[in-house]
Amino acid sequence: MADYLTNNANSSSYTVNGDSKATTDNGKVGTDADGNKTITFVRTINVGAQNDSDWTVKEVSGVVNTKSDKAFYTLHNDDDELVSNRALDKNSSWQTDQVRTNAAGEKQYRVSTHEWIPESDVTFEGTETDTDTGSTTDPEGGLTVTKLAKNKIVAVSTEGMVYYLYNSKGVRSDTRALGGGTTWQVDKTAVDADGNIYYGVSTDEFVKGGEGVGLID
Repeated sequence: MADYLTNNANSSSYTVNGDSKATTDNGKVGTDADGNKTITFVRTINVGAQNDSDWTVKEVSGVVNTKSDKAFYTLHNDDDELVSNRALDKNSSWQTDQVRTNAAGEKQYRVSTHEWIPESDVTFEGTETDTDTGSTTDPEGGLTVTKLAKNKIVAVSTEGMVYYLYNSKGVRSDTRALGGGTTWQVDKTAVDADGNIYYGVSTDEFVKGGEGVGLID
């Protein structure tokens, strides 16, 4: 091959790994340390043409069923950040209307307006169309706690959801959470550095307020 390129530099034609002469630099002939002839091919490739965080979204119609190898399954928001106060219970079923796929081929199904669950955590039953629709983290630092003058009741309303608990240092529990469809007595509230509110449901356990979590008047 080295001799062929040397003698036919202007008229040679070849294909290397699917790339023709037009997309390489015609091959460079050289000599290694032992005197053997070598050939170097240079090919231009596009790097970073699509970011892994860019999503292609398609319409689906069906249900996702969470698996059973974990106690609960985490959710992601529209920015692919972990949702800090909600998760899906194992062996639960959820309507889904969209699926999104990033450049790495990872899929997530939408189970509420701004919440997605990874394909690896569910099984999907339904149909997917070819229509493109376009392309919270845990609190940082401790919580500022305020004791209530009178106990109140907080409702954790969405059945099938699991709601994370945090201590007053803002650390999320890996062993305890609140099940949806329950109510809890609250004797204190707290806020984090971003102004999010939390409700104290035990001595040093707080549930984050927001969608599905609020005081009962």
